[in-house]
Amino acid sequence: MKTLLVGFRQSLKLKTAENVFYSSLVGISARMELKDVVSVLDSYAPLHFAEKWDNVGLLLGPSGRSIVERVLLTNDLTEDVLDETIQKKADLIVSYHPPIFSAVKRLDANISWKDRLIVRCLEGRIAVYSPHTCWDVVPGGVNDWLSSAFNCSEIRPILKSSSHAGCANHNVTLEITSEVLSDTVNRLVFDELVSFLESFHCVSNVAAISEKSSCLRTNCNEKVLSEITRILSRSDDLSSRLCVVKLEKVLMFGPGRVCALKEPHSLEKVVEIIKHHLKLDRLRLAIGRGRDIKAPCVKNVAVCAGSGISILRGCVADIYLTGEMSHHDVIDSVSRGISVILCEHSNTERGFLRHFAPKLTKLLDGKVQVFVSELDRDPLIVF
Repeated sequence: MKTLLVGFRQSLKLKTAENVFYSSLVGISARMELKDVVSVLDSYAPLHFAEKWDNVGLLLGPSGRSIVERVLLTNDLTEDVLDETIQKKADLIVSYHPPIFSAVKRLDANISWKDRLIVRCLEGRIAVYSPHTCWDVVPGGVNDWLSSAFNCSEIRPILKSSSHAGCANHNVTLEITSEVLSDTVNRLVFDELVSFLESFHCVSNVAAISEKSSCLRTNCNEKVLSEITRILSRSDDLSSRLCVVKLEKVLMFGPGRVCALKEPHSLEKVVEIIKHHLKLDRLRLAIGRGRDIKAPCVKNVAVCAGSGISILRGCVADIYLTGEMSHHDVIDSVSRGISVILCEHSNTERGFLRHFAPKLTKLLDGKVQVFVSELDRDPLIVF
């Protein structure tokens, strides 16, 4: 059973001329084992949230016991970012995009730049973790950050047929002891519960609260709650420890977001809002057929970070906001009266890292310094 020790302390953003990092105000030993850092990352955005085609989680792990004192966050792991990692003496790179995606059949650092990345990380005992589409789906993740540019009356996921899209209106807590789990029946029931939650793509974790006691927490909907109750009914010890609280606010999770604006905006104003949020001087705009750039007729914006047409396609909205889209998909959208705003792929993702860095510092109890790369940038520049 995985355990997760999560504490919260106020974080302080420290700036120097050379870098930015986030560190706890409390003077404690700045180090954690890699497996514990990975457990925190996995708990924040469970790996089963990833799209089936994705490659997420710990991609490179040094042999033996690995200690992490510094974490570097980047959108893409390039050779410049790796040089920066080494210069800052980071032990773990959290790269939003997975630097290892396809199967690796051979490694030759003298031929391929991606091979060099892998070899140099292994030689330097630098671990690499990638969350990618897990961060797109989870509440408070990349797409919620991108949507936060707007003043909205409602933000909801684009609920496709994806198995991880859904909502949660109950908080479920189950406190257990090692003594209870020593019973064979209790252990089997508990393992079945954990497997069910994973298969149903619920945001859940098991956290240690003492050496002999742990607590399972998850947010779920009525259907999942009914199944949880059914599973636990086979164990009086476990069912008696179940605590269910109805949430005042329904939690939604899934790929993409639809933002209902509190008041209609002109397309021109939406463009300026996005530029400000992403700190961009320029972006690309395709105006929907029959639309006026100055008329306040934009009520809904469909958002998907990165390359989002597979999520946005068919969504009813006045604007599609994403990083990149093919020529033919732009024409199709515009022909249906939907304006398209393209900001380049990673520009719709990278800003989340500075939002996430202090949060990660808190999740790691301030024991690890968290840096955001200063050299990570989109390779395309719009003049």
